[in-house]
Amino acid sequence: MKRTGDQIGGSVMFASAPFVFTSLSPRQAPLETGWAFLEPWRETLCSALAPSKGPFYTGAPNGVSATFKLYPSKYKEPQFRVSDCTLCVEFPADQASRQDGARLQRLREAIEIFDRLSAVNNAVFVTLLAKAMEPDQRACQMPVWPTWKCTLSEPLAPDDSAAIKSCVTWAELLGCPADPWEYSPEFRDVMEKLQTRGVMHTGIRHNKVVTASCVSLYLEDSPNGNKADFAQGGSFMSSLVSGRSTCRSNVGAPELERKARLEHLAVVYETVHSFRNGAILSAFADASSIDRLTLVKAANDKHDACLEPLHWGWLAYALWGRTSTVSIPTLRLSPMDLTEELVSAVEAALQTNYPQPQRGSASLYGFVDILEGTELRPCRRSSLALVLSRDCRCRAYYDPSSMGSQANVVVPGYGICQVELEEGTIEFVSDEASTDITMQEATGSGGVRSLIVDFWRLEDDALVTRLLRLIGRNLKSLALDFSETSDDVEVDLSEVAVACPMLKELRLEGCNASISTHNEALRNWGIKKLEIYESRAVDGLETLLSDQSYRTARGLVELAFSAPPDSMNEHFFGFSYHGMPAEDNRLPREYVSALMAHRGELVIKEKFPVRPKLAMLSPPIPL
Repeated sequence: MKRTGDQIGGSVMFASAPFVFTSLSPRQAPLETGWAFLEPWRETLCSALAPSKGPFYTGAPNGVSATFKLYPSKYKEPQFRVSDCTLCVEFPADQASRQDGARLQRLREAIEIFDRLSAVNNAVFVTLLAKAMEPDQRACQMPVWPTWKCTLSEPLAPDDSAAIKSCVTWAELLGCPADPWEYSPEFRDVMEKLQTRGVMHTGIRHNKVVTASCVSLYLEDSPNGNKADFAQGGSFMSSLVSGRSTCRSNVGAPELERKARLEHLAVVYETVHSFRNGAILSAFADASSIDRLTLVKAANDKHDACLEPLHWGWLAYALWGRTSTVSIPTLRLSPMDLTEELVSAVEAALQTNYPQPQRGSASLYGFVDILEGTELRPCRRSSLALVLSRDCRCRAYYDPSSMGSQANVVVPGYGICQVELEEGTIEFVSDEASTDITMQEATGSGGVRSLIVDFWRLEDDALVTRLLRLIGRNLKSLALDFSETSDDVEVDLSEVAVACPMLKELRLEGCNASISTHNEALRNWGIKKLEIYESRAVDGLETLLSDQSYRTARGLVELAFSAPPDSMNEHFFGFSYHGMPAEDNRLPREYVSALMAHRGELVIKEKFPVRPKLAMLSPPIPL
């Protein structure tokens, strides 16, 4: 779907005139008779609302839906807490209803009216749509802001134009391609009434216009799906992550293209399925235009690990591999179970530059240049034929002694596939035999700039810095949270300095910190912001802050530190706690003094802009 940000029916979804979003008091009185003019619109909307089944409910058999968060979730001023409410609107899929333009336009306008109502009088909004909400939302004492999830009520007919075309807009998919840009007179009359009702004096003016950033996609994929599901899932993932589909399939999956930039992509695992999740993670080897990536395991308890070592091999290859050019500014992993097996999997993947290393000589790894139109078959899905939609150089593994004329190649969005080698056209070139200087000297220019990890289990403290040595070379920001681990964790800052030499911001939570050796990397470490929370000890930090031979002592801009409540010292921050702990749990007095000695020091808040600096240094131009 090329025009991902198209609004339903081509409408801008809201009039552009600014109005006041209200700061509402707790749940107000029952519905007043003065709101009866909304009843026809309520009936139209409720006829299409599906029962709420949680925020990940799509209501569409194909698992794809468009979500509109029309009420802004970010404010310029502090606001009190609000509750989110997901309302699933099912658009008809049968031919007769999809051709009823007047009915579809009225449904679209009803969505806009009730979204505006949620801001004008939230209590009336909740009362009118109570049956479509969860019980806790109906009884909530906070404002309830709606999220509209638009789906199809059932699969489209095979001959429907939206099911046949390879590129459709959201308007075509939901049956509103011919809707007029103008609103109906009835709609304008209702909006004028809402404009004059219930406006409070505390709020923020905002032009309520939907943009592409307000549209989100949700794909639900089952590891037990058939080959059509796999083909469509691979096409969707490669298009979503890299901007275009890598392959065509023989099951009619459409070719997709994404042109908008992804602000945030979240992948939530409910089960850890090695084959399917490996295919998903392979898409990131060709990622483009993603600002923030989150990988989350929907774990029920701490014994349910985030990602298995096999999947970390895929991540290492895609994001930190020797030939990777992918750049994702921010990556978050939660929760994480750090083990020796996991770190070894990362080491093996980076050493071979292959996501699933096999035993054998380095000569078994290389590349295969595959031409557009070449047929591929996913491993373990040999009945599914994929056709490469563009020329592609694929990372490959080939053992002539056991694989005959077939090589395994990494295809973004589909995982490892098999390709038939042909002399003179499709050939395997091993790393040792390659004459490509670019490939021989590649060191991985891509990667992640900001890494956030939430740990649940840690097999050994030393594994933290060992993992960072493998993936932390280009990191600018690092946040590690150990507060959910059961044991005391110690992070060696001198080892972190070696592993992450370009680091500017470091946040540690729920661990102790130490400095084992004052090495050259530590002296040259250019940390600007250092935060250590819930720490019982930070050995050696006072030297790092006071000795001017350390770059950190000269350039640190922001320092934050806190100890756990049960180890806080009465001298820290100048106040005492009731029920102070034993003396051996307190922060050393000399350490607190070293920290407090820096209070009030002048620091460089931000660098002087380059353009004014150039203007000051440039010679004057004669008139």
